[in-house]
Amino acid sequence: MHPAVARLFGEGVTCRARPATGRPVPLRCLMPVWGMILMKLQGFLSCVLDPRLERFEMIRVAAIRLGRLGDLVMVLPALQWMSGFAELSVHLICADRYRELLARLLPAVQVHGASGSRELGSFDVVLDLHGVAASFRLGRSLQRSGHGFDLRVGKQTLARRGQLKGFLPWTRLAASLSAGLAGDAPLRTWPERHLLLTQRALSRLGLDPGDCPSVVPRASLSGAAHRRPGRLGLVLDAGHPSKRWPVERFVRLALHWHDLTGAEVVPFAGPDNAQLFEGFEQLNFARPASPPDPLQLAQRLAGCDLVVAGDTGPLHVAGALGCRLVALFGPTSTETGFWVWQGQGVALAGSAACRPCSLHGAGGCPRWEQVCMQDISVEAVVEEVIGLTSPGRRSA
Repeated sequence: MHPAVARLFGEGVTCRARPATGRPVPLRCLMPVWGMILMKLQGFLSCVLDPRLERFEMIRVAAIRLGRLGDLVMVLPALQWMSGFAELSVHLICADRYRELLARLLPAVQVHGASGSRELGSFDVVLDLHGVAASFRLGRSLQRSGHGFDLRVGKQTLARRGQLKGFLPWTRLAASLSAGLAGDAPLRTWPERHLLLTQRALSRLGLDPGDCPSVVPRASLSGAAHRRPGRLGLVLDAGHPSKRWPVERFVRLALHWHDLTGAEVVPFAGPDNAQLFEGFEQLNFARPASPPDPLQLAQRLAGCDLVVAGDTGPLHVAGALGCRLVALFGPTSTETGFWVWQGQGVALAGSAACRPCSLHGAGGCPRWEQVCMQDISVEAVVEEVIGLTSPGRRSA
């Protein structure tokens, strides 16, 4: 019997009931009668009497997302939901360069780089939130043999490809075939797909998932720059060049905004693309930023009141940190799963007949002109930026 129970019902503890003899009966004399009941209640009593003891062994859950920065922002709602269950020990496995940032955005989740994931041991539940061959192989290596389970996110690839148009005839044909095979299934955003997978996992574990939380990623970041009203962040760079808005238009936008408000403008570009700052060198109100890592990028973005960017990772990080957004969509589309910021921003897209032509913007423009990005005017962006700062303006 647990020592805590023995201390309670041991030597010197007597029963208040007195028989006809008038002598108190030691409670230990009743142990043969109560023995079986006490043994059954031992686990419960030990937890109540000694809170240092664990009630159960925690269930180890591994979530895998190996994509880029924008992809990782989309998993925040699902991981925050899972981390709220005391029964679960939640781990996220991501690309090494994003580990430090995700650890700060998800303080209740243990974040690991993919290169060291082999040393983490096995997990009871593996959630593949990426759905590619590399994440599938990694998930198989982490799953505990003999028991446990793994689930893989549904990417709706055919339905998403059915949204594309393209310039080349075979691109249009492939999109038409994909749309026909996908049927009328509704397209979901990436956070919705992750939350549905999480809900399935919680149900299989016997936990009450309740209602799904909001699909909009939200996070706070310690060490972030102080947010100044009117400070405008301009993300000049993009993972794929086809998603870049012309730099000279960013410069014109900065001049318009400073003339209207006198506020500071912060252009952002990666350390390897410092040449994008050339047009801002003569603007004394511009403060170019080239953060060396994703964490410092997020900390600088958090200090902006508004952010103008293409369909890139920094756009989604800024959205999760509460910045107001003007998103510029060219080769990609708001319908394929990444635009979840309707409540705090506006998405602008060109009217080119060949867009959208790509799920992620890879491969470059087949027309060599980037017509879709050129089609977004400076005046249209200025109007939307001003509109977001106007009282009562609704985002779309």
